[in-house]
Order: sequence, then structure tokens, then C-alpha cells
Amino acid sequence: MRAVIGDTLHIHTNHLGTTEQLGKILEVRGSDGAPPYLVQFRDGSTKLLYPGPDAVIEHPAAAVAAPPNPVPAPVLTPAPSGPQVANSARRIHTRPGW
Repeated sequence: MRAVIGDTLHIHTNHLGTTEQLGKILEVRGSDGAPPYLVQFRDGSTKLLYPGPDAVIEHPAAAVAAPPNPVPAPVLTPAPSGPQVANSARRIHTRPGW
């Protein structure tokens, strides 16, 4: 799990009667974005925690980078005009005896 300051920590729950928690990451105290994180939750409380397997890091939409080189659209060339030759091997004969 890797995070930067400003990311959102979303802690899901699987217990009835317990709500999910959302908090903004204020500090990343581990090396290279690793936990522990100092998180301020929406109720105003601030906690230093190691997120468990029920937590995910959500990056802000502005921080998500666009692909550096978008794939160009294929160039369509028109089909050659002129007499068209039918492929006799693909003909379907409907009369008996043909």
C-alpha cells in the first residue's frame, strides 16, 4: 500500500452497525509511501494507523495522469473502385443439378 499526502484512506467494514470511514492523509511516516499514516477523519479525529486489509487508498482525480502518448486513430483508406470480380468458389447454387 502506497500513499502520498492528500490521498483519501477509505476503510470499508464488514460488521453490521458499523459505518465506513473516510479520512485525509496528513502525513506519511513510512519510507516510499508506506504506512504508518497520520489520518484526519471526517469527524475531526486524527489517528496514526497502519491500515488493515479492509482499507484502500483513493488518489484525488486531479492527480491521476493522462496517458503520455495517446494512440492515434487508424487512417481508413477508401476501397478501390472499378469492376469487382466475384469469387466463383463462394457461389451458392440453389438449383438442383448445378
